[in-house]
Amino acid sequence: MSVFSNHLPIVVFVCLNIIMNITMFFLSILKQWGRAE
Repeated sequence: MSVFSNHLPIVVFVCLNIIMNITMFFLSILKQWGRAE
């Protein structure tokens, strides 16, 4: 259990990083759609 608690901050950081990347990816797509119309 101690190993899991030690790695928890790293897992949370990675998850937040992935979510931010996905958000930026969708934002860029929406911007391209806005220009296309």
